[in-house]
Amino acid sequence: MEKAELQAGLRRLNDEEGLKILIRELCASPDQYLPIFREMLQEDRDLSSAESRQELRLVVLYLALQSDHASVIALLDQLKNTEVHQHFSAEDWLFNDLPRLLGRMMQSGDLSVLGDLVLDAHLPEFLREQFLLTIMYRWMQKADRNSDVAAVLKKLLVNKLGGLHNDQLSMALIINAIAVDGVVLKPQILSFYHACGKSLATMFPDKALQTFYGLGPEKIRALLKQNYDAAFGEPEKEVDRLFHPPEESGTPQELTSAAKPIVREGPKISRNDPCPCGSGKKYKKCCGA
Repeated sequence: MEKAELQAGLRRLNDEEGLKILIRELCASPDQYLPIFREMLQEDRDLSSAESRQELRLVVLYLALQSDHASVIALLDQLKNTEVHQHFSAEDWLFNDLPRLLGRMMQSGDLSVLGDLVLDAHLPEFLREQFLLTIMYRWMQKADRNSDVAAVLKKLLVNKLGGLHNDQLSMALIINAIAVDGVVLKPQILSFYHACGKSLATMFPDKALQTFYGLGPEKIRALLKQNYDAAFGEPEKEVDRLFHPPEESGTPQELTSAAKPIVREGPKISRNDPCPCGSGKKYKKCCGA
């Protein structure tokens, strides 16, 4: 199939079943088609037409299905293009599925680039948020060394997410930082937590913060995976997902509920206070022994 015929096929609107077959067939011959898709990703296109936007989505999907690291820079250039921001909404599949797509294409050692993009105030906030979620996706997939992830998270904490004001993302950053290396990153985590102010403290009280410190990395990773659909399926399944995105998964608030922190109803009892059981003994000599 020549490039012109391939592009015409990708631009067919209202033909989901035909596109599923096409993408499956193209995935079966990566040596033949991968260079063509790489070239198409780098092309300038008029994104005002639905056909052109569909073509770009399918090009990105094909490269992600091939885990094509060679296309990462070209994809980032497209994502930073102001025309892309103008013609794709923040809720578009291209952005909402970006952590899965870009995270699958990246290799170990690329995380610092993502960290810089999260802190880039010239980019739209919704795009910076997706870059942050890509870092978290990579960690959940154990795709990078813990020390590399910790270094990027430390930079984001110290720089206060580059001024991003989103309590859910702030909470997610804190939870991930605790899981990755909560002991080493504790000063940065606490400084960032207090800098976020009352709005975050209301959503994510100190008791919940301490609970996550007690869970341990693997349990937090398991909780996060319950709230994030990370798995890549067969080409047909991914094309279907492009046209029919799944409903948004669980929120960070639900994650804190899943952790089930123990909340003390009354004031903390000192070990030298009378035991609340009514025995008359000191707490440390009775129920607190």
